[in-house]
Amino acid sequence: MSEISKRIDNLLRVMSNEETEIIPIVTGDFTKLDEQDKEMIEEREVPILPLRGNVFFPSVVIPVTAGRTKSIQLIKEAYNNKTVIAIVSQKNDKEDPEENDLYSMGTYAKVIELLTMPDDSIMVILQGLGRLSFHSLTATEPYWKGICSGNKDECRTLSKDADIMSATLKDMYLNLLKLTPNLPPNALMGPKNIKDPYYLLNFVASQLNIPVKEKQKLLELNDYSKRMKKVMACLSKEIS
Repeated sequence: MSEISKRIDNLLRVMSNEETEIIPIVTGDFTKLDEQDKEMIEEREVPILPLRGNVFFPSVVIPVTAGRTKSIQLIKEAYNNKTVIAIVSQKNDKEDPEENDLYSMGTYAKVIELLTMPDDSIMVILQGLGRLSFHSLTATEPYWKGICSGNKDECRTLSKDADIMSATLKDMYLNLLKLTPNLPPNALMGPKNIKDPYYLLNFVASQLNIPVKEKQKLLELNDYSKRMKKVMACLSKEIS
């Protein structure tokens, strides 16, 4: 099963779980999620969830599997205490990353739901909030904590042709899904219902099958048209 197919399967599996009460994975009004209050803009210490193999974008709501003991404890506490956490991607696959192993930009997030898997790992539903700057690591036990501050994502300011570009991006992504082997039932339904251009752009960016280093560059791009063109170029390569 391809990486895209696995991610779609995870999305649908979580959405179909009757015991969970979560907001829809790829629908809804995400306008307010990118608005950072004063507390999130200022530098402060927050729990850090290092992310391996992917990059988390503002507004996006996706499941992430956590297997590290520290990550599981962090997520459970954040879920129980309704704490905002920082998602920062790793530059490598280290089991216990240090400050230099983390990128300097990430995304604030809140834990919507968590599910315990048969292997004792957990699948957590994360909802992206605003973009952040990661300044320093302050603790590694019992899990990672660090100093972060808000970093406004200027891609929220749409270009004049955003609707046209967004429609093109959606068509390209749906065409890619149709080419995916063993596509789960109803996999096209969610992306078809995404109406917000900013959310669609970040959602598709998060699903691209490209190296973390390249995906991190997309997060750091601070212009809607530039990020859109880069995502479209990556999609074109996957389709071809």
